[in-house]
Amino acid sequence: MTIKLLIAHIIFSEEKNLLEIFLNYWWVRSKMEGENLLVEKEKKKQVKIHINPKWCKGCYICVEICPQKVLGKANEISEKGFQQVVVVYPEKCTGCLQCEMLCPDLAINVEIKK
Repeated sequence: MTIKLLIAHIIFSEEKNLLEIFLNYWWVRSKMEGENLLVEKEKKKQVKIHINPKWCKGCYICVEICPQKVLGKANEISEKGFQQVVVVYPEKCTGCLQCEMLCPDLAINVEIKK
């Protein structure tokens, strides 16, 4: 039997006076063994994040919204005059797509391989 779990993380940030809600979906397989229900997560998706430096304007919405803190700012200043957004911890990405959906310049593309 395969079931889908929905887990909502609700975080209130006093300094930003902002309520953040993160929804995560997990597909799980379950099987009965005696009286015990065993639940295990499926294998992690392979996720690749592409950032188009020509389109990024450095608003850092993606850096702030990422629940896993996958994105960060580059150490050097770009020729546009700001620190470019870079993928810092690609292995932490869960493929939630929040960075891609909230980027106002459509500079982020998240590729999910199953």
